[in-house]
Amino acid sequence: MVENKRETVGNLNVKVDVEVSEAIKGLKAVQRAAKDATKALAELRSESKEFEKEMQTKEPITISGESGGYGTVPLVRYSRK
Repeated sequence: MVENKRETVGNLNVKVDVEVSEAIKGLKAVQRAAKDATKALAELRSESKEFEKEMQTKEPITISGESGGYGTVPLVRYSRK
């Protein structure tokens, strides 16, 4: 798609031919990606709210374990009351 434009300013005549099809394709691709990202964000927000509701209805988790010395990772067991 070529866009032609003529403009006259005083005694100066200018004609510009610009190929815009590649730019339009790129902008449409960006628009599709933005729509997909917006949709994914809305889904994430919905899942996050459902997870928060689920976590509020469950009993708290207790953590028990042994702590090791310097440089060791403690053994931790997770359990619901």
